[in-house]
Amino acid sequence: MAEKGSPGSLFMVLLFVCIALAIAIFGGLRLDVTTSYSSAYAGVKPSFHGVYVGGFAYESPGFRGTQMDFDLDDPKRGLPDLEGEMTTIFLPEKINPWELPDWVPESRLIGLSGGEEPVNVYEWTIDDVAYRMEEYELKWFVGMEAGYDSVGIFDEEGNNQRWRNAEVWLKLDTSPSWIFEGADKTYFAVAKVQVDYVEVEGHDPSKIDVSPESHGTALSLFYLPYGEAIDLSEDTFIGYAVGETRLNPEVFRDQVFTMIRLDDFGTQAWYEGLTRKYMGDTAVWEFTVKVFVVGEWELKDVQDVSELVEEGYGRNAKIVTTGVQYRIPWGDLFNLQGKIVLFLIGIAVIMATLMIVYGMAQGFGAGVSANLRRGS
Repeated sequence: MAEKGSPGSLFMVLLFVCIALAIAIFGGLRLDVTTSYSSAYAGVKPSFHGVYVGGFAYESPGFRGTQMDFDLDDPKRGLPDLEGEMTTIFLPEKINPWELPDWVPESRLIGLSGGEEPVNVYEWTIDDVAYRMEEYELKWFVGMEAGYDSVGIFDEEGNNQRWRNAEVWLKLDTSPSWIFEGADKTYFAVAKVQVDYVEVEGHDPSKIDVSPESHGTALSLFYLPYGEAIDLSEDTFIGYAVGETRLNPEVFRDQVFTMIRLDDFGTQAWYEGLTRKYMGDTAVWEFTVKVFVVGEWELKDVQDVSELVEEGYGRNAKIVTTGVQYRIPWGDLFNLQGKIVLFLIGIAVIMATLMIVYGMAQGFGAGVSANLRRGS
């Protein structure tokens, strides 16, 4: 055994310090490793990235590409789960407005008459070299729901638990695409993400506040998640080479980010007679995504958007009904609301005890007085 102060003990101390430093330095390091993909088609590929709320960013667990199921706190207490899903960003087939149901709002017809051809073509010549860029209008649907795993009159997730000022961040993968080795790459740039339609559903939709919520609104696009700044002058962002020139690195890059806000979003509970009902809020966004394409875009994700619109995309609000609850919620006695209830019950018991003692004392005193009068 190494004696105190021996080289062996010093080595163990140094090893411990090195391990501690390594954990401190690399413990918070997050490697951006690709584990899945939403589509094998060339184009812009969306995914859920994280939630920013209360000054903190949360990226795991719960975010799986085009699906998310995020619970910030206890699985059955506090804030409800944030459940989300999305389509790919696809090219809509050309359809006729009269083929859609009568209930489809006119605003939703915008962007539904796309087709596989570009809406605009831009051409210019630089040093006797001709360049061509095409513009396409794509469609994208995103749905969010406040899910709940417990219902009751205390702090269960279904009992009027609300998200406030929460940002759901979305990543748009725009990295260059090619079909096979040796083929020319195709470059994509997100030019604009515009709101075509927003639909919210809940017991009282007036309590739901999301953003964006107005037709025609353009989403902000960010270089990094959570609005972090980036230095575009760095050599690592010099852009992609096309011919004898380079594409603008401010718009042609590997990925960009955007977000939707949940300013007041959660669960709603109410009574109908002796029956208590619960419902989670839902929201569905329909976006037109305008993209610039440089290169031959051969592999396009084409879908019939009229089927999504006709059948109704996204999560639908579900009502859970419970009768009069006779159970004693023992687990609730240890949270803040339960402690307040116990405190009030304790005060009531003490007051009742004091009143009983006072009444007994009054009766005892009256009896003693009566006996004294008889004796006199």
